[in-house]
Amino acid sequence: TPTSPLSPTPLPCILNILQANSWAYFCGMDHLLHRFGLLSPLLALSFGAQAQYTTPNTGQSYDLSELVSLSGGVFTTTSDTSYLQNADFTLAETDTLLITEDATWALAATASIDIEGTFITDPSDRLYITSAITGQPHQGMRFEDSSSVYLQRTSILEGGGIKCLTEDMVLSHST
Repeated sequence: TPTSPLSPTPLPCILNILQANSWAYFCGMDHLLHRFGLLSPLLALSFGAQAQYTTPNTGQSYDLSELVSLSGGVFTTTSDTSYLQNADFTLAETDTLLITEDATWALAATASIDIEGTFITDPSDRLYITSAITGQPHQGMRFEDSSSVYLQRTSILEGGGIKCLTEDMVLSHST
């Protein structure tokens, strides 16, 4: 049987590996396949799929449409006034999130909101912060002690609650 110039392993053996596990072989994961079976590539892919977005802590002000542009897919739009948050979001300490439009901000069941900076909502009618799928509540909101929060005409629905560590919080006409 001929051998590869790179290895003393017979060539038919290498071809069998390439045919059976080409993706794992070329990614250097063939030893994981043998040790843990087919589960290891799935685990590797699931760890890579974990995402989150934190604003850059540069003193900037953002709205939801700007987060769609900046977050690398953590925020997406489902219509002109509906936004979907797919993973955890942190508003950094020196940044501001200002929402003045009537909108719906839906969160995936595994997503949470962590506010370290300034969070202001002042829609003309109502801002809804809710779960993306009815019956699958999101992880909730956390207002850190460094945050400043002013929520006007905002309804927070189907979530894991509000954890408030700041003394600088105002809720007006909100549920």
